[in-house]
Amino acid sequence: FFSLPEAAEKGDIMLNEILFNPKKGGVDFVEIFNNSKKEINLKNWKLGNKENSYILFENHFVIKAKQYLAFTINKQNILNYYPKAVDTNIVNLGSMP
Repeated sequence: FFSLPEAAEKGDIMLNEILFNPKKGGVDFVEIFNNSKKEINLKNWKLGNKENSYILFENHFVIKAKQYLAFTINKQNILNYYPKAVDTNIVNLGSMP
């Protein structure tokens, strides 16, 4: 799709869910939600804690208005546990904080 991303403002991107203690065989994930009516470029956005932070996207990556994105180290595991999950809304990371 083609869009002209806008700058995020406070409250546009929300931390929707953090799963840090999954069921046996599951994996951790963090889910965000674009609560705005605009497309937002996530290039150089970070996910982290006090000790570590990870750049989510070194290149341009646009989250659409009202879109969810989940970040994990095992995309296939999420798709197996959540069959209604949308493949393109799950992003594999090399590691999680």
